[in-house]
Amino acid sequence: MGVAYEFIEIMKRFRKLNIFEFPEMDNDLTLSQLRIIGFVHKNGKCRTQDIAKGIEITAPTVSVAVNKLVALGWLEKNPDPDDGRATIISLAAKASNTFKKIRQKHISGIQNFLAELSGEEQEYLLELLRRVINSNENKISEVIPGERKK
Repeated sequence: MGVAYEFIEIMKRFRKLNIFEFPEMDNDLTLSQLRIIGFVHKNGKCRTQDIAKGIEITAPTVSVAVNKLVALGWLEKNPDPDDGRATIISLAAKASNTFKKIRQKHISGIQNFLAELSGEEQEYLLELLRRVINSNENKISEVIPGERKK
């Protein structure tokens, strides 16, 4: 139980560091909205279903968030030329320029966080995290009832 308890305590401290937050982007945006902007930034033009699958939230939640982000000027919606019933979602100029700046600031923050470790130690840390995550991704449904397997 000692290692498990210490792991929990370390994760609590890690969470308090907020290195994965984007507070300077816009205080009025929710985490889901930020994740949607990030997904569209990374993947380019996409449909609501693509975003929902990519960030693992429901399509109705994505739809509501996208509509708000369109109204706020972060995203644009245009008819899909291949399917008249669907829309294509893309970044508005405001989001593209701002998100690039914030993303770079975020990456710099993570690099600073990891600076205590040598490059070799950073790679080893990533390898250990990948190994633990990869070996446990499909086990989550066994531990947490109702969770779906990926």
